[in-house]
Amino acid sequence: MTVVYSLTSEFVKIDNCIDMNFKDSKAEIQWNTYVELYDNIMCIGIINFARRWAKYMQIELAKGKQFNSIVEDTSIKAGSSTIPDWQYSKALSILCEVWKHGTELEQWKNK
Repeated sequence: MTVVYSLTSEFVKIDNCIDMNFKDSKAEIQWNTYVELYDNIMCIGIINFARRWAKYMQIELAKGKQFNSIVEDTSIKAGSSTIPDWQYSKALSILCEVWKHGTELEQWKNK
């Protein structure tokens, strides 16, 4: 129970401390469309994970860290082990499409 509370507390903290950055206004609109489409018990994990992962990466990038060195650790920190592989894959695709650093994420994914 303590581990779940700790993770939940950390996730709430990351959601409240930084805004997710988008490629442009069109990408932000697309993100909001995904949020609406995936507002159900089966898919909300995709949105929650994608948002947390983007925010964790943004924090690390703001510290001057290199993109490729932070992707996997931030994925774990954002809870990749708590969602099924299909949700992880969809979250990754969404971030590649709409997130400010989506192009870099796409390059990481394809290497």
